[in-house]
Amino acid sequence: MKRILLIAAVIGAGLLAGLAVILILLPGATTPPARSLEAGAIKMLPAAHAYAKLLKTEGATIPAFVNVQELVARGLLGHDDLKSFVGMEVSVSTSPVDDGSRDVLIRARQPDGTELVLLANGSVHERRR
Repeated sequence: MKRILLIAAVIGAGLLAGLAVILILLPGATTPPARSLEAGAIKMLPAAHAYAKLLKTEGATIPAFVNVQELVARGLLGHDDLKSFVGMEVSVSTSPVDDGSRDVLIRARQPDGTELVLLANGSVHERRR
């Protein structure tokens, strides 16, 4: 009897874990702008850090954030990389932060004034203005 309960518990835990994975990967699991921000970070953050290195070699002051349009102008990002951000004003941190803190890495301001922020700890938050 104990063995059957143990097997049932293991199967139940496996089903719950599988359901959690499905919900995370399901298209509606997070809001589309939040998913876009997370996906965009893969290209935006390295581009912003490369931008900071360029400015450093030029002897220029490195801003805390850079607008993605500047990254495109410098050839560090392509227009295709920003398809999900049409109509948004997006800026990216030029400082590498990977310590799991709550420092802002990317800000995306939507036309209605709502701001989405991706934090160094990986979370995405919506701030209404």
